[in-house]
Amino acid sequence: MKKFLDILFKILAFMFLPLLFTLIFWWGSIPFIKEDYIFIFFIIGFLIGLILNFIYYKKIIRNLYNLNIKFLVVIYLFYNFCIYGFFMGIPIFNLIMSFISGIYFGRRCKFLNYSETDSIKTIKKVSIFTTIFIFIIFCFSGFIAIKDPSTGQNIQGMFSLSNPLTKESIYLIVIFGGAFFLILNYYLTYLLGTLEFKKKN
Repeated sequence: MKKFLDILFKILAFMFLPLLFTLIFWWGSIPFIKEDYIFIFFIIGFLIGLILNFIYYKKIIRNLYNLNIKFLVVIYLFYNFCIYGFFMGIPIFNLIMSFISGIYFGRRCKFLNYSETDSIKTIKKVSIFTTIFIFIIFCFSGFIAIKDPSTGQNIQGMFSLSNPLTKESIYLIVIFGGAFFLILNYYLTYLLGTLEFKKKN
């Protein structure tokens, strides 16, 4: 499990710059470039990300569990936006990055020889931060779901329901479903981080 997590964190670190610059050049070129030439900017962005990887990747890996917090926040936000877009605005899947963050900081605290008290404080802060971010995403998705007149029919088709959901049902799902996943996000992030810190090598 330890090797798997190390590989996972290294893959996320390796993919970050190529993905970031690919998306920047790809989406940034859309308003200004003809559709036939957008792929060129896609490739340019990817190559720039790879070049930067060759320059910085070894340094990142050497300091994998001692990276700057601001840099980690950027990585966390970036992958969350990627997940949100990939799953077409369904925010449940964004909890994945929260759980990964909890595990990472549990391991980071152990690597940096934090005391148990300091580790618990750090993991709690991470749990609170990720839960606040998930709350913002859920609010955004909930607002769209409530305003979109086709939400009831979309859910009906997705789950093969006999009738489309009413507006009241959608409100209840947004409020109580959102509250459930916020609580789940906080406690599972905290639990995973704490267990990782206390795990014996």
